[in-house]
Amino acid sequence: MTANGKPFRITGADGESIDIPPREFYFNTKARARRMMQNSLSSDARRVYACLELATMGFQQELAVIMEGGKQRPLTPGDIGKQTGLTKQNVRRGVVELEDAGLAQRISSDDGALRNGHVQIYSWAVPRTPGRTKSEVVERDYFPPWFPDSWIPLKPLIRRFKYKLPFDEVVVRDYFEEVEVAARDYQRAEEVVTRVLERVCAAGKSADRILIDEITERTEEPSSSCPVQDGSPATTTIPPVPEPDPLPPIAAVEPDPPKTLSVEETTKNRDIEMIAGQLGVDDDAAKQLLRDTRNSRRDVTAQEIVRAAFWKVKQLTGNGKNAQIRNMIGLLIRAVPKMAASAQWLDIREELRREGVAQLRE
Repeated sequence: MTANGKPFRITGADGESIDIPPREFYFNTKARARRMMQNSLSSDARRVYACLELATMGFQQELAVIMEGGKQRPLTPGDIGKQTGLTKQNVRRGVVELEDAGLAQRISSDDGALRNGHVQIYSWAVPRTPGRTKSEVVERDYFPPWFPDSWIPLKPLIRRFKYKLPFDEVVVRDYFEEVEVAARDYQRAEEVVTRVLERVCAAGKSADRILIDEITERTEEPSSSCPVQDGSPATTTIPPVPEPDPLPPIAAVEPDPPKTLSVEETTKNRDIEMIAGQLGVDDDAAKQLLRDTRNSRRDVTAQEIVRAAFWKVKQLTGNGKNAQIRNMIGLLIRAVPKMAASAQWLDIREELRREGVAQLRE
């Protein structure tokens, strides 16, 4: 029912009247619609704004509220996340974008800093002057509100070259997956380059030290000269250049015999093959995982590495409850060597020993 007691009716496409049930409609200001026609918001910001629309105009007020236990209480970012299905971080980005556009504002309930449990969200009946223009929002850190977490490894590169990403998410939506793969590859390559350069720098320091010592020895050697007895200037006799010896006849070059792998190399290749097969990774990842883990604990076996990886995967995914983890191989390459340096590795070794004893008994 409307304020005057009459049902809220609209004219349908067929010309017939349509009655809108109570609590299924609200009244809005034209100023909000005019501003929305001019704003280009990301999809997350639009979803947050739709939630604020119902929480403010639906209650004929600017403070966003929600009904709980038959009473109104302030709408929280957590409530927005539940209603829209957005993550906490995306809700925050959406609200910040609305603040920049002059469509909303977060205010502390006790005049202090914005913090959990003390945030009130307002959405203006008449939108205010934007706090920042679209170009200023992008210019402030080169990252628009839609910037996904999977692109974070590229942030230093974007800052260094000052790339200006588009403000509108729709423009770049088709590139999300491609850039995500590139970000993973860039992060992996950066880690490999860092390790190689660290070894190069270490080798360079040793070589520089040897070169400095050699130069120091040469400069400290006494110069030898033949004394002149009669005071006449010394003369230097240049010895004749000897004729070069004749070159020996060119002998036929025999091919090198095939290289035979040592027992250690054969065992290492077998360990890499086992890790790659058990974990479903490529040989390069298995080789890196084996090398880094043995740098932390020299006597680790391939079976222990595989078991540690399964432990870590189970811990990270929470027995399948968390499906948000990406780049699991990169996590394992960093996590398993850290496990090897801890006492937890002894538990892994003991577990494998007990399973081996149980198999022997069977």
